[in-house]
Amino acid sequence: MMTYSRLLLFAVVLACGWASPGFAEETESIDQLVIGLGADDFQTRKRSAECLLERGMEAHAALVVASTAPDPTVKMQAINLLDGIVAKDRRDRINAFRNSRDELSLPCWPQFREIVGDDAVSRRIFARMSESEWELLDLAKNRPNEIDYAVYRRALELRLRLYNSQSPPSMASVAALLLLTSSPNFEVTAPAFAELQYSLSSRPITQALNNPDEAEVVRKLFNCWIRNSVDSPHLSMQHRFSVLLLSIREDLQAGVLLARSMVEDPGPSSQAVPNNLHLAYSILAIAKLGSTEDIPFLEQLFDNDNGIVPVNQREPFESQVRDVALAAAVHLSGRNPREFSFDRITADANYLYSYRTIGFATDVERSAAFEKWAKFSPKSPGS
Repeated sequence: MMTYSRLLLFAVVLACGWASPGFAEETESIDQLVIGLGADDFQTRKRSAECLLERGMEAHAALVVASTAPDPTVKMQAINLLDGIVAKDRRDRINAFRNSRDELSLPCWPQFREIVGDDAVSRRIFARMSESEWELLDLAKNRPNEIDYAVYRRALELRLRLYNSQSPPSMASVAALLLLTSSPNFEVTAPAFAELQYSLSSRPITQALNNPDEAEVVRKLFNCWIRNSVDSPHLSMQHRFSVLLLSIREDLQAGVLLARSMVEDPGPSSQAVPNNLHLAYSILAIAKLGSTEDIPFLEQLFDNDNGIVPVNQREPFESQVRDVALAAAVHLSGRNPREFSFDRITADANYLYSYRTIGFATDVERSAAFEKWAKFSPKSPGS
């Protein structure tokens, strides 16, 4: 009757297959090491485990077979060794990728490279992304239909960690989530987007956006994500508003596209942002991030008299949507809004101007400002 050790050896050899005599001899050595995992002698078990770990992925197939062995000692050691071997192989692959310009690739690197390019900085950042989120990136490559729920769970985990232990998510983790939620290859739904928003303004992200060594790559990724997310039906108004504020603060150029979309189609959920603030900040985003080409778009808002800051009975002053649009157009034209009777306008380091200070005390002042713009407007004849 064949002993268990002989049965295991036979199964391992069948799994690995027969090749050249030299390969067979090498495989047999691995087989013997696998059988050594079940030896009575501790030193033999220890030496076998160390040698198998050293052999790395070469021993993977044999250990997969051994991981289903009826001997609990062999099974447990094989499972542990498989974890160690896979982790070591992953580290080796990431390090080789980080230090080489050869055609070495990692899961989702082609998508990342298409967005940010291929240089030492982009490779260093993607190596960190792979170290932090290998399972997620590997899942996206091999089972993309499962990525929606995986992104949701990971974003939820990062949010809970942020709020429960005050541990902000790493830039690498958020970058991986941005990559996966910006790719047209993956369908990511509203719950995942909702959880992701909590990580976008965390301290490591704002630091990366202002880090001279990494800012260019991170900004390319963020701008790509914003461009691809502008028309997403899964992005709620509150989420869009949050991203808009981040775009203004961090000078993300794609914020202009988001601002335009929020002006053109705010959606029924715009009531979640009170007092037309979504319009006020959208206009300020265009003023800060846009160009003279955006002036005609702003002029379309010159008839919008909806209030932003209501009239103060003790000191009459009102800010309307059209007032902010006029101030933005003046700014983009290169003039100072104070030249157009915006006497109370105050600069804001993050948002260009404080929306609360953009307005007029009377309709007479307002009308005079718009009449002056009509004469000055860059598109006016003779201007």
